Amino acid sequence: MKGLENMKKFFAGMSVMAVTATMLSGMAFADGLKTIKVEKMMNVGNTADQTIGKIEVKENAKADWDEKAKFEFKLPSNIKWNEKTMVNGKYKPTINGNVMTFELTTSKDVEDSFYILPVIDLDRSVPKGNITVAVTPINSNDKEESVEIAKVADFAASFTATKKEVATNTKLPVEIQFGELIENSLLPNQMYDIVFDNATIDKDSVKITQDSGYDPLTIVKTEDSYVEFKIDEKFDTKNKWIIKMDITPKRNYTGEIKASLEGQGIKDVSAVVANVYQGVTVQERALDELSLGTANQALKDIVITETAAGSLAKGDYTINVDPSYKGLSFSNMSISSTDGNIVVSTPVSKDNTLKFKVDQTSTKASKIIIKGVQVSLDRFAYDGSYKMNLVNDKDPKTVIASLNAFSVNAASIGTTPKDDSKDKKPEKTEKKVVFVIDNKAYSVDGNPLTLDVAPYIKSSRTMLPVRAVSESLDMNVGWDAKTSTVTLTSKDNKDTVILTIGNTTMLVNGKKVTLDSAPEIKDARTFLPVALVANAVGAKTDWNKDTRTVTLTK
Repeated sequence: MKGLENMKKFFAGMSVMAVTATMLSGMAFADGLKTIKVEKMMNVGNTADQTIGKIEVKENAKADWDEKAKFEFKLPSNIKWNEKTMVNGKYKPTINGNVMTFELTTSKDVEDSFYILPVIDLDRSVPKGNITVAVTPINSNDKEESVEIAKVADFAASFTATKKEVATNTKLPVEIQFGELIENSLLPNQMYDIVFDNATIDKDSVKITQDSGYDPLTIVKTEDSYVEFKIDEKFDTKNKWIIKMDITPKRNYTGEIKASLEGQGIKDVSAVVANVYQGVTVQERALDELSLGTANQALKDIVITETAAGSLAKGDYTINVDPSYKGLSFSNMSISSTDGNIVVSTPVSKDNTLKFKVDQTSTKASKIIIKGVQVSLDRFAYDGSYKMNLVNDKDPKTVIASLNAFSVNAASIGTTPKDDSKDKKPEKTEKKVVFVIDNKAYSVDGNPLTLDVAPYIKSSRTMLPVRAVSESLDMNVGWDAKTSTVTLTSKDNKDTVILTIGNTTMLVNGKKVTLDSAPEIKDARTFLPVALVANAVGAKTDWNKDTRTVTLTK
């Protein structure tokens, strides 16, 4: 009865609307000398650092509390008070695990009060249901009171997506529907992730729209395989959002792509967003053998096959060379289609690319045949194999399909006639190559020749295009695009030099040699510090500062 009297005192003088608002906005518990009000019963999960509804403690009558009123707030043993908890917005209470204490200096002339902004940490063992705190006045005759302050709830949200069929290496738009089935199922200011298992995200494509409710979902950050976001809770409404983004399957991956929802307290929530099939292939064939310094060398037909109708979308496509090289150019391209009903047009051979257009997507799987392509190479191209990669111009970084197309062998140029005389010993000849800094002109044994790019000086070292180095030192050159390494091998296979772009360590027959200028790519050409490479394989270098010439003798 006394509790009811005190309750009346607490509401005395308030308007009807104020009383109604107080009752609706939280739960009040009046017993003994105090009234405790929980502003809002919030749902929480089994995780740490969770902010819950404000707790207000009010003296029921003037001078009910001692001059130094001390209170203890005790949670269940598997729930702890977080150090972020504050009293009256600025004071830190004393916290020891699940027990929090606070001392208040009171006045006999007013009904004292204080409020707590609680933050709690929940162990995973905390069962579903209401969380109760025991409030005990330490130095008072007032009795202990238990108050429900929050609820441990199941994760109650929907997470669905429309499954799409898509060809390998093709960017696709994804739409995910994400919503709360119960009000406040998602915890405010907690981080949640949408993670893709076999795809990368176009970071600039992520968009969130509010489908229902009023609480915005905010993107925190976007990485290659996941989007992190949080909810800014402001209203007691069930929310639903539409999340859109573009993703690209991992290269050559086939199978399902899943989007998983992750966050503390969430388990096994996922949706299949796509099924990736091998949509386009390029027919493998024997490598064409090409020669350096030769124009209009014919390539065999290039056959592009759809494994399913519509695999090649309407739009422009490009076939690039890998490794890319400025001194290589295509000509005389023609294109046609067969088997299905795809419509292609506008074949263009431009520099080191082939281009065509899909005017109409197929409703029956089709083949595209590219004929008559010719290749011209200067004398400075890389030795080794070259690929041709098919890309959609809307997404030029994603390779749809690849073909091992042709190989280049420097030994095919200027082969040395065989000496059939067994008794005659080969004469040693000395080769002299002269380069001029910042000049494309150079000479080999006095014969004038021209580079396509001029040598230059960096860190007091002469930098030459890799092909010029290999010719000067009578070495074959190979290029590995994956590791960005250049390999120089002498014609007798006695010497091997390996250099890596941007790396000042050179390997000479397996031994490390430190460079003071690293190999680099400039104007689409690989440049090497020629003197250091030459000295490593026994060649002589001379520098004339007056004429700015470098002479290599071997």
